[in-house]
Amino acid sequence: MRDGEVRARLLEPIRRLNEGTTIGRELAEWLRDNWHSSLHLSDNETLMFVLGAIYHSHRSSEELGLVSVWAALERLFSSNAAELKYRVCTNIAAFLEPPGEGRYQMFKYLTKLYDARSAAAHGSPVKRNAAYMDSASIASQAILRIIELGRVPTKDDLEKELLSPSVRHD
Repeated sequence: MRDGEVRARLLEPIRRLNEGTTIGRELAEWLRDNWHSSLHLSDNETLMFVLGAIYHSHRSSEELGLVSVWAALERLFSSNAAELKYRVCTNIAAFLEPPGEGRYQMFKYLTKLYDARSAAAHGSPVKRNAAYMDSASIASQAILRIIELGRVPTKDDLEKELLSPSVRHD
């Protein structure tokens, strides 16, 4: 970043991203405010797995990309294989949305994306064309919140978000 301008170059092409894409002032300011403080997160094994899974998810079909993105979300938002769909979707919704109707709507949306992931994981064609991109967007939102918090949420953090909804746990 120099003189309020950010220049970046992709190391390899990614579907749906074009060279020369510009970012707005708000995003540039977010990068300025969060870049340095997020560097310590590179020591977190879970977050590095998640970033790798998302980064490499574009290299194959959308079905396999969808499975990869959800593997990353499962790694972040579930500590137990029991009731995986419910647990992961509930934790993501609680992490990304404050208490209220928006959190419930996010949960319902996530369950539909998870169903698309399950179909892809078992070899069925994905019925929802945007499922991969929408899932990658959700994963990106989660990573941005992790960067803003400066840490990966623990199981206890996620339970507090879910079960004590009167207070936003930042």
